[in-house]
Amino acid sequence: MAERAGNIIDSIEHSKTQEHRAETWVTNVLHDNSNICPDRATQSKYDGMQANRAAGAKQSHEVHQGTEMSWNTYHTYKSECKPLAVFVQTEFGLRDIYQLTPTMVSDYLVKVVDCEVKYDTFTKICSAIEKFCTCINDHNGGERQDFHRVIDDFKESAKEALPASDFTSRAFENPEAVIENLSNEKFQIVAELQYTCGLRISDACHITPDMIKGVALADINSKNGQLHTVTPSAELMGRIQAVVASEGQFSVNRNAYAYDLRKASAAAGESNSSSHSFRHSFAQDRMAYWTSEGLSYQDALQHVSEEMGHHRPEITEWYLR
Repeated sequence: MAERAGNIIDSIEHSKTQEHRAETWVTNVLHDNSNICPDRATQSKYDGMQANRAAGAKQSHEVHQGTEMSWNTYHTYKSECKPLAVFVQTEFGLRDIYQLTPTMVSDYLVKVVDCEVKYDTFTKICSAIEKFCTCINDHNGGERQDFHRVIDDFKESAKEALPASDFTSRAFENPEAVIENLSNEKFQIVAELQYTCGLRISDACHITPDMIKGVALADINSKNGQLHTVTPSAELMGRIQAVVASEGQFSVNRNAYAYDLRKASAAAGESNSSSHSFRHSFAQDRMAYWTSEGLSYQDALQHVSEEMGHHRPEITEWYLR
């Protein structure tokens, strides 16, 4: 994020004063005109997005309209918008960022395309700038300038001008083969919990007797602090219960598991070797299942998000690429 923003700034001839002014502008616009909350994921943001969807919002800018912004997103947007604030000073002599116009934004996006960023990077930059421009419209009141149309048109045209992405999928191509190549039964149980239930490595490596609730594993602490429940297959649950009955709990050293997983991945001919790749495989398989059952993309995404213990559906979309 900081690197790509830095590369764009470096392509613009400017002074230290202009860069400092850009920093101040962006900080003021985003901080004074946004609902910023300290958490990376909050229920209020999620509720706001759901309310927007229920009201008919389809596009991303509509879904996020009026919702809270996390500190993480705030700092990301600051980094992405600072080059724009530098550019409009050098190219247009702008002295008040609240006088920003769609034409200025359009010219800046031409500059970004000229820097030959990847298209997925370009869309992230556009999202940050659109939020920035929304804040400017909110501050100015009255007739709102149509920044969205300019940005949306540019995203469409940039598809042909920019390479799609430097992103490669983190999902395993053949997760079953990776599991088969793990060196012992307990490692295989951890891997199957990750692949078939979408658990994180920390959750799959430690199961206490009180977490076993009939056919389910309950009271799993998800990353956002909420308790999470999953239902393994009867066969897998039986294997877990056998270990718990023998040892008092199911516990695996996660570093030893991660080391063995790297060797198993290589043996299976996989380019990925992270335990998180099982969660990517899980998300993609479950999306395929729910959509095959006739659910819309958004409803399927909601189901998979809940299955993975995610607080916001859009987080899950990163696992689908």
